[in-house]
Amino acid sequence: MRISNPFEDFMSRSVGAIEGVVDRLQYLVSTRDAQLSYRHWGMERYYGEEKARAAMQEAHTEVWAHLLRKTIQEVERELVSKEQAQRNAVLESLASDPKAVPVNTAGGTARHFRFNLKTLKLLLDSRH
Repeated sequence: MRISNPFEDFMSRSVGAIEGVVDRLQYLVSTRDAQLSYRHWGMERYYGEEKARAAMQEAHTEVWAHLLRKTIQEVERELVSKEQAQRNAVLESLASDPKAVPVNTAGGTARHFRFNLKTLKLLLDSRH
């Protein structure tokens, strides 16, 4: 049975199935195409393109803002279980990919986001 709210459906079935805010953000980035539009076959089929994209955009904003609200130490704990090469690839990819920054930044900035990612990489490289 589907949830009637596209955002709640996407958050519970797709995003919610992924552990950790960094991995969730990576997933959301993967749903954007070269024109920065969100694409999800199942969501579009069930809710229509417009509602599906709006739900995914809202989810992206929520996850991105959640990452910015976390302390560096909280995100470090999430990433420490990954191999160093994998951590570096994830952090560098998110920092350089324009798809990582949502349309609605909910008061955050791309500069703050990239600064946090670079800080995390330096911290993880020095400690692990």
